[in-house]
Amino acid sequence: MSEGAGSWRPEALPQIEHNEIPPRGFEILEFSGRGPLSGLSCSMIQPSELIEPSDWIEIVSELESWGEVPDPQSIVHISTSDHVRGPIANLRSDTEWVAEFLPWGTDGLLRKRVNSYPESCDLPCGGYSWNGSEVISIRKEVGQNTNSRELLL
Repeated sequence: MSEGAGSWRPEALPQIEHNEIPPRGFEILEFSGRGPLSGLSCSMIQPSELIEPSDWIEIVSELESWGEVPDPQSIVHISTSDHVRGPIANLRSDTEWVAEFLPWGTDGLLRKRVNSYPESCDLPCGGYSWNGSEVISIRKEVGQNTNSRELLL
């Protein structure tokens, strides 16, 4: 996943060296501004490679799971895509799952927010965290209606 720069990566900030050790299957990218952007810097985490089911097993091996997540050994197919918020992986086992990577991390309150909203909301059913920050949110794939007309029919 590190080969193409996703639309969610900062284009105006050059990548710099760092010394933080990521969890297995991930890489940490650090960016820092120059010139008028010299006050800006950020760090993000992204999967190194996610092509085969064995890559998924490696990616989640050092993360803490919460909620309902797929058994890593049960994943038989993976496809990936980029979204403006980060990489997305569609995982197939006996159930279809959507794994949304959160390269910018979170404030650590995603689990509490999930529990405070009604079930009618499209919310993660689980996820994975590292160092107290969620790095992957997991949803069960459900058929999405494309517009309100389809909802009324």
